Amino acid sequence: MDGKSFVKGYGTAVSGRLLYLHGFTGAPASHKAQALAARMQAHGLGDAFVCPQLPPSPREAIALAEVAEDQLRRGEAMEQVN
Repeated sequence: MDGKSFVKGYGTAVSGRLLYLHGFTGAPASHKAQALAARMQAHGLGDAFVCPQLPPSPREAIALAEVAEDQLRRGEAMEQVN
């Protein structure tokens, strides 16, 4: 994996980063999020994995995801929760 080739449908590849959006009943500490974080770490890509805690409100979750994507596109640092 070159750090920029991610599986479509499982996150958004932006500037060599992976923005993982967990489900509404999920969390950054969920099994799937932690397994993906560990896999990324094992491939030397731990710093490329971003998984923010999404609020329970769909509207707020979408707004946060849009802000996160914009920040990643601009190359701004984002608090990583993983």
